Amino acid sequence: MTGWMAWLGAALLVLILAVVNKRVKRSGPLGKAADGLRQLVLKQREGRSTPEDLPLWEASLDRLAAYPSEYNELNAELRFLDAFAQFLGTHYPSDERIPSLQAAGSYRKDTIWGVKIHREDRESRNDRS
Repeated sequence: MTGWMAWLGAALLVLILAVVNKRVKRSGPLGKAADGLRQLVLKQREGRSTPEDLPLWEASLDRLAAYPSEYNELNAELRFLDAFAQFLGTHYPSDERIPSLQAAGSYRKDTIWGVKIHREDRESRNDRS
């Protein structure tokens, strides 16, 4: 009887640690950077961006760069590299980062830490039809 209780306790401990880890990520610098990028990408896509947003973009990208897996996952979700390249093209067209950002944004990763990302490209769906 104590064997299954030990397994149940271990599973509960793992569950608690996973929840705490998620909360810490969301409330720490990673969560702030992700929320900032979500807002900036939304502003850019709605056409409400201003040149004064550049320090916010750079601060959020710098903070997120310390977390490569989350960086890749968030980029797969938001495509923030494309949005940042569009932002620079609109407000700072002579910025030398634009070509490298466009190249990096056009390459979409299939995996994050070895886990396959579920995504379908519209082009590949159209090719199958």
